[in-house]
Amino acid sequence: MFVARGTAFAKQIAAGEIPPISGNRVEINMYLLAISELENAGYRQQNLVHFVLPEKEHLYARMRFGSQDCLALGTSGGGFLGAYLYGNVRGINRYIEKIESTNAEFPVNICAKLTAEELMHKYVIWGLHSTEVGKNAFRELFGVELADAFPEQITSLERRGLIESDKSKIVLTTAGKVWCTNVAEEFCPERYVTIFEKMFGD
Repeated sequence: MFVARGTAFAKQIAAGEIPPISGNRVEINMYLLAISELENAGYRQQNLVHFVLPEKEHLYARMRFGSQDCLALGTSGGGFLGAYLYGNVRGINRYIEKIESTNAEFPVNICAKLTAEELMHKYVIWGLHSTEVGKNAFRELFGVELADAFPEQITSLERRGLIESDKSKIVLTTAGKVWCTNVAEEFCPERYVTIFEKMFGD
């Protein structure tokens, strides 16, 4: 189970109001067993939580974890449009008030324009949540080699057995899938963390 930083749940754990996530082997073993069973049944893993038949694809997951724009509607929704990252207001009443106001306001709580460097980070973070990052696609999008953009992170993650790299991609290992959020956080610039905490925190 993943606890996002800045959320009410994370703050309750930090304050000792509820016990921390145990991180015991049971949860990990259940996840690995689920992967094995689904793959044995003919499904392929599209990202950490979506499994599809070989001829199928979960389109929302591809958009959400890819480089495509993703328009998020509804309370607490978070989306990406071009270089902009935004989060909608939380609470259904506030959301409706914004939409129905005489000014017809956008129900957006926070919006930030990412720099070119931050967009590279975003691409890798979301790619890892889809279990791999393509090197050719990265080079075509940003004009730089993936290994040149993030040499320290890639070397460190390979050394710890969390990713594997070949000429075409970096891919999460089995251990990397278990600790995917931790792996992705190594590519997360501080401003990106701050934006997400404002989007999804209290």
